[in-house]
Amino acid sequence: MGTATPTQFAYDADGQRVMTTRHDGTIVYTPFPASEESLPPSGSTIQHTGNSITLHRV
Repeated sequence: MGTATPTQFAYDADGQRVMTTRHDGTIVYTPFPASEESLPPSGSTIQHTGNSITLHRV
């Protein structure tokens, strides 16, 4: 039987979520409510800003 890896969350002093580590190893930084940066295990960086999604591969 496999072992599930939980999703983990980190919050700042105001209680806003600032980081999520997903079960697949992807780390999602959310420094602002309308901004998000995903770092998948593959090494590519995906940035989401505002109401639209802008993809930037680094």
